[in-house]
Amino acid sequence: MISKLTKKQVRVFSHGGTDKDGKFLLMVRARHDDECGNGHNTFAISADLYRFNRNDRKILVSCGCLHDLVKKHIEKLRPMLKWHLVSTDAPMHYIANAQYWAGHHGWTDGKPESPPKWNHFKSTVVWGGVPECDGGDPESRFADNKDVLNAWLNRRLELLMANFQTAVESLGFVY
Repeated sequence: MISKLTKKQVRVFSHGGTDKDGKFLLMVRARHDDECGNGHNTFAISADLYRFNRNDRKILVSCGCLHDLVKKHIEKLRPMLKWHLVSTDAPMHYIANAQYWAGHHGWTDGKPESPPKWNHFKSTVVWGGVPECDGGDPESRFADNKDVLNAWLNRRLELLMANFQTAVESLGFVY
């Protein structure tokens, strides 16, 4: 899967409305490009949340991933959120991060935020990105065996990247 390096490829989505805090506007940017100049295209979704004051002046109140708001208000992007920070070579630090969150790094301090963290693991490996490989409970499959985890990660990577390409192209981006 060869990717064409692009410098700026962005799609903007917006949703306005009113909630318990008043009138708002959510501006969402999905991008797939080499904006960072690191030699590969990366997919990302970020957003700006604006509120309106009494004079109907727009005020930025939050920005960044805001994926809960994107999921709630931009239906077209819901299935795309899992691909956030996946590049045309692989998800960010695919194997190292998966091993870390599965607890295969040899470090823990017993704090609640310490690995293993299976919800972080799922995000790291884009769980659900290859439905035929991603069934069951990852903890029962990978907690005790780093070699089994590594084999699974390597085996599914080609399918994962093919599914990523399809997803990116579904938004009209050049892969």
